[in-house]
Amino acid sequence: MSDENKLLGKQANGLIKAPTKAWIHSDQSLHDGISYKVKYIGCIGINESMKSLSFEIRTQVARESIRRVAESAKLLNLPRRSKKNDDNINKILSNSCLTQWSGMNVQLHINTQLLRITQLECNDVLFQHTMQNISFACGGDSDIQDFVAYVAKDDVNGRACYVFECVDNMANSVITTIGQAFELRFRKFLNSMPSMKASVGAPHAEQTPVPTVKRMAESFATPVSAGVASTPASAPYGSKIISSGASAHAVTPGAKASKMDERLERMAWFHGLMTRENAEKLLVKDGDYLVRETNKAERQYVLSGRYKGECRHIFLVDPSGVVRTKDRVFDNICHLIQYHQDNNIPIISKENELLLEHPVCK
Repeated sequence: MSDENKLLGKQANGLIKAPTKAWIHSDQSLHDGISYKVKYIGCIGINESMKSLSFEIRTQVARESIRRVAESAKLLNLPRRSKKNDDNINKILSNSCLTQWSGMNVQLHINTQLLRITQLECNDVLFQHTMQNISFACGGDSDIQDFVAYVAKDDVNGRACYVFECVDNMANSVITTIGQAFELRFRKFLNSMPSMKASVGAPHAEQTPVPTVKRMAESFATPVSAGVASTPASAPYGSKIISSGASAHAVTPGAKASKMDERLERMAWFHGLMTRENAEKLLVKDGDYLVRETNKAERQYVLSGRYKGECRHIFLVDPSGVVRTKDRVFDNICHLIQYHQDNNIPIISKENELLLEHPVCK
């Protein structure tokens, strides 16, 4: 797993799983841009950073946004979810939807730099969001499968979820194209920084720290039968590149990092800022482990442990800023550590394997 700063992007938590066969466009066509004719429905404000939420909650928020915006535009009349769900989502979503251009036929242009929404009749630009400012994209589930949405931040609406209706079963293609654009941007970033050429979407061995990069997108969930990830629980692919789905712009530590610090500080096995050499001095027997920071400013969290007679080091945050392993997304580092220790499951990266048995306390 790579660390939070290596997130090129908030993009493809990030963002969307790669299809099992191939993406639907050539790389060059995505660089030039792909356009879809869709119907703009409206948007709704988001009160919390999507990066502070788990992938499952992000998906719920995006899909509830679709429902509320579509209902506000009088396009849907769906049964209300449980009050428990409403109470949780109400804290994240704004009370009202903006539907002033609801029903307008627009062109959604997608390339590796931005998403642009223009009016079909006069070609006026309604919205334009760079990938750096997009934090999540999602297709609808079974009862809203013709809708797609993405979360972005700008100076006009702040952080909001923008909702679109697709025709001719295009929703899958639209959300997959967004994911591919994110992933291509992330790949380009990785290729420009050799020290980051590790497998995307899986833990990787610790490497030489690289400069902080701008966060791009966080996560993408796709509609059922998309040919890529097909369920709300699907893990992000890549990341804020674009983001999961990872991310790429100079970023100062935000709320998520602060919350992560608070949790980690209380853990006996978290040693704060520590070099690789000093960590290895504390790892005496197989199964010993600790978590440390390698760079206080860039918040590079590393799991250090001894396994099969060797000291090994693995980053704990993937390129999208999500704490995860190859097959599972975790709420935070504490969750990941507890899960693997309690279940006696080794953490496996492309080059390393660690079994967590004996926490080395500070």
